[in-house]
Amino acid sequence: MRHHHPLLIATVWSLVVFFVCFGSLYIRSRSGGYPKINEIQIQKGQEVQANGIDFTVKDIQTDKTATTVATNVLMHINRSHHSFLGIQDQNYKLGNNMFLNIPYGQSKTAETITDVNGKHLKFKDIQKKNLDVIVHFYADRGTYEQRNQVPEFSFMIPGNKNITKYSMKIS
Repeated sequence: MRHHHPLLIATVWSLVVFFVCFGSLYIRSRSGGYPKINEIQIQKGQEVQANGIDFTVKDIQTDKTATTVATNVLMHINRSHHSFLGIQDQNYKLGNNMFLNIPYGQSKTAETITDVNGKHLKFKDIQKKNLDVIVHFYADRGTYEQRNQVPEFSFMIPGNKNITKYSMKIS
């Protein structure tokens, strides 16, 4: 039977822990670290001025079928400049930062964004100023019904070193 020297085992484990910690700190410093997320609760009709975009949630409607819950958020959007709206750089997609949050269930990004007449909007359309849009979300009804808290609509907007999450309860 072979015996390992306890000092050798302790040294090897210490080196492993050191390199894992040092490596994760190095990677985090090179990637800019994790952005800080500030959450702000908003109300229906409240005008919000954010980084590169001003918006107002005018109305939220929820329709239930046997298997699906459709949530439609009517918003007024005014883009002040072409800012990045994605969590990652070079992402201008508005819908990637809009979420239907079902507590202890799902967090769904926007399925589609349309104008008030139902026309699907393209990237260039959303760059226009003073635009009314409807953001469409679809969720499984079973998951939606099992929640313990009120679902909410969230719109996350990146800033220089942080992200602001504007949230609104869906009653």
